[in-house]
Amino acid sequence: MSAAAATADRPERQVLLEVDGLTIEVRNRQMHASVVRDVSLSVGVGETLGIVGESGSGKSLTLRSLLGVLPKGTAVAGGSISYRGKVLVDDGRVTDEMQSLRGREIGMVFQDATSALDPVIRVGDQITETLRRHTGLSRKAADARAIELMERMGIPDSRRRVRQYPHEFSGGMRQRVMIAMAIACSPSLLLCDEPTTALDVTTQTEILELFGELRREQGLAMIFVSHDLGVIAEVCERVCVMYCGQIIETGMRAQVFDAPRHPYTLGLIESAPDIEAASPELVAIPGEAPDPTVPPPGCRFNPRCPMPVEECRSGGFPLIPLSGGRATACIRHDRTTALRHRIDAEAGRG
Repeated sequence: MSAAAATADRPERQVLLEVDGLTIEVRNRQMHASVVRDVSLSVGVGETLGIVGESGSGKSLTLRSLLGVLPKGTAVAGGSISYRGKVLVDDGRVTDEMQSLRGREIGMVFQDATSALDPVIRVGDQITETLRRHTGLSRKAADARAIELMERMGIPDSRRRVRQYPHEFSGGMRQRVMIAMAIACSPSLLLCDEPTTALDVTTQTEILELFGELRREQGLAMIFVSHDLGVIAEVCERVCVMYCGQIIETGMRAQVFDAPRHPYTLGLIESAPDIEAASPELVAIPGEAPDPTVPPPGCRFNPRCPMPVEECRSGGFPLIPLSGGRATACIRHDRTTALRHRIDAEAGRG
């Protein structure tokens, strides 16, 4: 199911970015295999979309492909990406539009600010580089804008610290510098690749509040990648769940978290700790996620699924449209509510 079809019942929604049939391959001497296959999604103007799943599910690769910054050895092999109607990727080929939009219309906050920031360049110069390239500001005006951005990010004594190097900042402050770089040109879309993963709980809360303020003040649309369900639930309106390189469920936040329609989504929710539960027992998903380059036949989740049938072990499993604009790749999606009751009862939660 295409991203457009998934949102056909919401005519008021103005689509900003649309991805259709995205496929990403690993290409080296040892292999030539798909690690992300047939991913379709969209994000509207001012909307927040979360992509959630275990490590290795293809979340970060999908996000990085939207800006053309895939790691060495990987490449877009198929599908299309368009932004405000401009084609950025067409059948796997990156167009010239991508370069002009990167940093200006689409910003990105990477997972690890320590490795993303250049250690030998002052943080102010790293912020002004994008500004001067895309806006034509003078050096003096760009420097003033960098100080203003750092102050907006809550970095104290910004006029002095703008001349410091990344190693002179704490982890949380480095992340704030990276956010300042990402929003320097006032983009319409911000891509966030697990930006709170390496931060302590207090700093994580502050960064999430900062994202919320930016969205309210600037009308930013965001795609937020995380393995943390709590973060996705706090930040995002819509959710895509990825498993082994594919989107296996999508819908509004309340739809997905309150009434999941795929056993993998249910497994993620049930395995999250609940401090208010009478029983502290965690319900883990059995087994391990498969290698996306050699996925199991049929539904990729079937070896770990608690309710597979013979049909789950062969054939393809595209997203099935459900009511309310949501979709799932599970042919037994009508059984997930009963499965949830059974898991809760066995764990002493019922």
